[in-house]
Amino acid sequence: MAYQKTSEFTVYSNHMDRLKNGRFEPIMVLLGGQDYLKFKYIELYKKQFHSIYPQGEILNKWSDQLKDASSIYELFSGGGLFSQQKLIILKNLENIKVKEGQLLAEILMKGVTDHFVVLMHEETWKIPGWLKELRNAGSSFVVDRIESAELIRIIHRFAEMRSLTITEEAIEYLLDVNEENLELIDQQIEKIDLLKGEKDRSEIDFTSVQRTFNSNQENDIYALSNAIIQRDRKRTIQILMELEAVGQVSIPWLVSVVYGKLAKVLIIKTGEEQASRLSLPKSFSDDYKLLSKASQNFTTEELRKSLKILSIIDYESRLGNNALSRHFSTWISECI
Repeated sequence: MAYQKTSEFTVYSNHMDRLKNGRFEPIMVLLGGQDYLKFKYIELYKKQFHSIYPQGEILNKWSDQLKDASSIYELFSGGGLFSQQKLIILKNLENIKVKEGQLLAEILMKGVTDHFVVLMHEETWKIPGWLKELRNAGSSFVVDRIESAELIRIIHRFAEMRSLTITEEAIEYLLDVNEENLELIDQQIEKIDLLKGEKDRSEIDFTSVQRTFNSNQENDIYALSNAIIQRDRKRTIQILMELEAVGQVSIPWLVSVVYGKLAKVLIIKTGEEQASRLSLPKSFSDDYKLLSKASQNFTTEELRKSLKILSIIDYESRLGNNALSRHFSTWISECI
């Protein structure tokens, strides 16, 4: 019988189930750039940790806060008979210096009483030796490039978490409208759940998804994203001004839609489309002619620069930056 590799999402789901049953790993390494699934894991971990250890402490630390030996030793100080349980979440460890990473591994490998540690590292292709050591000693999972079939399973899981079922047609529509952004899809399913009446069916279908969208805003945002990939600056600015005038623009959603389209344009531009096409949703094939034509409007470097700036705007939106509209307008003037 041929060996079948366990999918990333299956491993992820198993770890989520362990958390729900109150089973915490002393050392957990999270790898990959799929931020929303990592966020959902951490969110559940915090909830379960507090339910079991109401007096426990949760600490979030970034790599720049682990700048020397003293800061690392201080983080793991304490312990003993009357010590307080701690959940320590260490983020963006791809930026930590090797010396500090090695010290961190040394401390954790010796064992730290009453501490649960989650280590987050974006890169899967360049894992430092000290993190490999911790990965082997503890537990880990990867959430990086999610295949099309896995996206469908994830959306079913989002619905099941709210005791709902969802049709394949509704899933395809959610993927298309939200450009595969799992955070936006999860929020959309939550919105549907909140709006449905007691007598409504527990199934999410195409109509129930469509009802939750502002059709005018949706059409305008897609018209705007198409104008951007066509490098029609005049049309782009006109639509953006119309959206801002009526207060309908959602910059995080807009950034997600535009980023998704430009990422697909880059795939085609760099000649990776044939290798990737089977793992992309049906909507990608439907839009192929439009995206292929758009790939002639940009150089590869221009596309990569545009995507990098958009990722920064998206990150700032998560921090609650109030100047997103101005940043997005600046991006348009520089990149379109």
